[in-house]
Formats: sequence, C-alpha cells, structure tokens
Amino acid sequence: MKQKKGFLKYYIKIGNSYNSMLIVAFLIGVLLIASSYAWLSSSLNVRVNFLNMKVDNDSGLSISFDGVNFFEKVSAKQEIVMDELLQTYPNHSNQWARRGLLPVSTLGIHDNNSSKFTIFGNSRVARYKDENDKIFKFIRAHQFNEDKPRKDNHFVAFDLFLRNKSGSPMPDNLFFNTGTGVYFNGLNQSDYDGTFNSMRIGMVKIGTVPINSPREVVQNIQCNNQCEMVIYEPNATAHSEGSIERSVENGITLYNGIANPTYAIRKEGENLNIVTGHAETGIQLDNEYFGIQNTITNINNPIFKLPDGITKFRVYVWIEGQDVDSLETVSSGLNLAVVINFFKDIAGYEYYND
Repeated sequence: MKQKKGFLKYYIKIGNSYNSMLIVAFLIGVLLIASSYAWLSSSLNVRVNFLNMKVDNDSGLSISFDGVNFFEKVSAKQEIVMDELLQTYPNHSNQWARRGLLPVSTLGIHDNNSSKFTIFGNSRVARYKDENDKIFKFIRAHQFNEDKPRKDNHFVAFDLFLRNKSGSPMPDNLFFNTGTGVYFNGLNQSDYDGTFNSMRIGMVKIGTVPINSPREVVQNIQCNNQCEMVIYEPNATAHSEGSIERSVENGITLYNGIANPTYAIRKEGENLNIVTGHAETGIQLDNEYFGIQNTITNINNPIFKLPDGITKFRVYVWIEGQDVDSLETVSSGLNLAVVINFFKDIAGYEYYND
C-alpha cells in the first residue's frame, strides 16, 4: 500500500491467485437408513443432523441466519434454524427434514423475480407394459410450498445473510472453495446405491441492501427481478455399480466418468415418464413438464458477485430424484457429509492513497 494524496486508487490484477477471504463450511451429517426405492416410492430416508459454518472475517465478512446477529462462526441444528430463530426472524420460511431427506426435483428458480426454488415431489408411481413386455414407469409430480416454516419437508432450505465491508468500488467475487461436495462420513462404506451421486447443493442470491439497513429491510430483501441461482452437482461424472446395473432396466447406458444430463421437473403433472429425454430410451423430451437442469460441475469460476452491504441468499440441499443415479435407487444405508466452502476473491484490487 502506497501513501499518496487525496483519493483512493484501485488497480485490477489479472491472474489466478486468490485471497481466501470468505470460508463458510457446512458439515451436514446425513444418515441413510431405509432400504427401498428412492424416486419411485419416495421412501428413502436421509437424516440431516447438524450444520456448521465458519467465516474468516479478516476481510470484513460475517455471516448470519437472521440478518441481525453476525458472527465468525455459526452452528445450526433443527432447533436453531427452525425454532430459536423465530425470536429474531419471526417471518422466516426455513425448511428442515427431521424425518429424513426424500428425493425431489427442481430446475431452480422460475424466473429472476423468484427467491425460492420451484421444487416437486412424487406422490404416485404407475408401471405399464407394452406389447413387448417393456415396462414404462410414470410418476405424479406435485409442487412443494415454502411459504411457512416446515420441519418435516423432503429437503433442507434456509435463508443466509452475508455482510461484506470490502470498501471496493466493484463487487467482489464469491466462489465455492476447494472441499465443497458430498463425502462418506464413516468407515467401510461404499456407494453401490447411487444416492451419493444424486445430491445437489443450490443457492439463490436475492439482493443487497446497505449495511446500516434496519432489520425489517434486511430480512425482507426482494428480488426486484434480479435474483440469480446456482446448482452445484459435485458428483456429475460418477456412477455407482448399482446405478449402472439398474439403468439398463430403464434403457439407459451409464459409463462411470461420463456425465449424463438431468431432466428435472418444471411443473405439476400426471403420468410423467421418468426417462423422458434420455436418448437411448426413445422417449422424447417433454418440454412442458421437464427441462435440462443447468448445473455447475466444477468450482473454478465465481458463483456470484458480492457487493458491499448485506446480501440475502437462500440455500438448498436435496436429493435430485430425476438424476439418472436416482431414477430407481436401492439403498443399503450410508452415512454422508455435505460440505460447502465459500471464499471471496479481492486479489484483483490493489489500492493506495494518492
């Protein structure tokens, strides 16, 4: 930093060296208990036990569940995110899955004025045979409502607030950091069933207000037609032995190491063919009810711009039922951990007083 007269200058440095100014870690312990079909019967049970977060605030960053109380470290359990938070954030609409995660499907936000994912579950399974005894499998999709807090939902969703004081004239870059993904949480485990590879991590960036904004303004930040989203698919190219074997029954060939598209559900409907869009099946993509889920599969690029102020996000963790590994998944039981790390890059700004 050089001392000069009068004003502050910023220079942009182009390169790949980043300062890890924000590190937020979610350690979500999940227990896979039931042994059953996942998407088709919706009886898979994955318990979310706890969630830890850590923020390195040396760069002026801090984190909050209510937009009022900001810390370097926060730890969330069902009691904190759902119950205790009502004291300082009475109108939150957080979701928990105390009875276990169940497969759902989503393309994310409906448009740039949507602050929540549009998420669908399956309420019925139908199987039909054609004249060649080939079995076709259909589901009934229904939309979940997140208008109110719910402890017994099929997925986890909660609001998250980041306070940024970089002083930069340009927004900083927010990244998923190294280590973000889904991991086995225990010894002597293997991924035969495929649920491990169907996990998704999603975020919606809703908006930013000045740091000195009152609580009512912060907690009620709206999209103003500028909401953005990201869906991270950490194991996009991985397919378990069980998934590869069972995919043949649905007319799909999987190769470990090669990603397959996910045709997620976009609207409610009856008798929706679960293999729609997959080329080998001969079932054309039903664009009215399905769409390609746009995911990121690496963490090399920024996910959002983070300006000075308080920015509201919504975070999602779920099992994607339309993932090719979960179309018909049998589980023998797993302990999993979901880790989400963030960091903020301000290495592009070298400043000094002039």
